[in-house]
Amino acid sequence: MAAVNNGLPGSLLDLLSNDLILRHTSPYIGIRSLVSLAATSKAYQSLVYHTPQVFQHVDLQVFDFWKSFERRLYLSVRDVDEADTQRLSVVFTALEKRNVMHGVRTLILDGLFVPITIIEDILCNERYQIRLLSMRESHSLQKPEFRRILRHLIRPYRPKGTPNLRGIYLFGPSSRIHEVSDSDDFIHGPGAIGITASVGAQLGAGNSMDYDPNDLRKPLGEDPYSNSPYGAPGMWSVEEKPWEAPEWPEILEACAGLIHFDAVLCRHDQENVPDPGPKLATVRLAGCRSCGTCPEGPAYPGTSPADHLPILSPPPLHSSRIEVAQRIDTNGQPYPPLILRCRTCLKDRWCERCNVWWCEMCYTIPKNRGPTKGDPASTISSPAWNGDIKVHNGLCVSQCLMAELLYGDLWG
Repeated sequence: MAAVNNGLPGSLLDLLSNDLILRHTSPYIGIRSLVSLAATSKAYQSLVYHTPQVFQHVDLQVFDFWKSFERRLYLSVRDVDEADTQRLSVVFTALEKRNVMHGVRTLILDGLFVPITIIEDILCNERYQIRLLSMRESHSLQKPEFRRILRHLIRPYRPKGTPNLRGIYLFGPSSRIHEVSDSDDFIHGPGAIGITASVGAQLGAGNSMDYDPNDLRKPLGEDPYSNSPYGAPGMWSVEEKPWEAPEWPEILEACAGLIHFDAVLCRHDQENVPDPGPKLATVRLAGCRSCGTCPEGPAYPGTSPADHLPILSPPPLHSSRIEVAQRIDTNGQPYPPLILRCRTCLKDRWCERCNVWWCEMCYTIPKNRGPTKGDPASTISSPAWNGDIKVHNGLCVSQCLMAELLYGDLWG
């Protein structure tokens, strides 16, 4: 019979002194709690700041520069932007002094006002090695200047092995966190919120704290794809309106093979559409109603070129590799085929209500069709179609349009 160990459990310092444990728990603990922990003693300070990869994943959303609504009521937009710019610059300086930034590989700046000078510094300066950058819903981001920086990173005469940046989260909605803190506490010393109040420390405490379960990159429930472009057909999380400028599809096209995004370009032949040129794919589809696939072929993680696959939200916690960012834990299920298209090439082919569509190989749009959605003469009550027309006014003729007409006749 094994002897019973009546000794006291090891200390937190002993536990975290295991490099593997510290590296895997640090993203859950969060940067603010790690800095607070390091301030408690020289032993913890040495452990936190001298263990490799502790700060590989840094989320600066914890420094919420926008939480003081009253302050914004009495300041102009310019004053608020200048104040938050200064505070963010101070935070970056403090991180530099603590020798943190050189080890960061994934940096999250979602929802923050980020000066273009800071972005240019972290992306173009050799002392930084950022691989994944998330800037979703960043306030007042100077998009022309940001595009200029990206063009500089992929310039033909760039140094060999560059750019260091491999992926950017830019087009989708941010995954806001709920830890309350302030940059002043971080700059001047540990505040009232300790390590036990962080998101990571509460993972085993039931629902006592509101945290994002997607941080685990393992979707919960029966559908592991519900929050990804592999989910149900329809418009997906790419926010199309802020990126309508044609420069953004051109940037994605120029960055192919070098920098990846949380959006992809439509792979359909754009020469045969009314408005040719690269376009963001904003609609996810099941296979064609007739043939079950698409002419360009679906994309699959692991087998398709990386440029055919978007990086998935949220950014992975323990890796900054594009291959990892493009995958989710499927609970052993195979990935479904990924078919993403733009609205332009789906005109008169896709039902916006039930999301069925017909590909170019299986269906040729009749040239003598009547007015369609968006035309001045278009009317639902008297559509001009024959048996060959499958989609009219954004609705499939066989089902959704007939239901619309029947509903109108019954209640009209």
